Amino acid sequence: VYALDGVDPLAGVAVLGRGLVGDAGGEPVVASPLYKQRYALMDGRCLDDPALSVSCWPVRLDEGAVWVQLG
Repeated sequence: VYALDGVDPLAGVAVLGRGLVGDAGGEPVVASPLYKQRYALMDGRCLDDPALSVSCWPVRLDEGAVWVQLG
């Protein structure tokens, strides 16, 4: 389970939640549905443009509940 910001930094709109989830060379990623940049789910860095990234937060699973540490 991963928690990333939903705003595509290139487009400035919240569309990453509608992106395609997959992997790039074994690394889990989400691809923006607008411009197709791939963001690593583990740390939010953009695999296609090192100048771009999205915020990510630590996640913990506890007895079926998902806990996200914000800020």
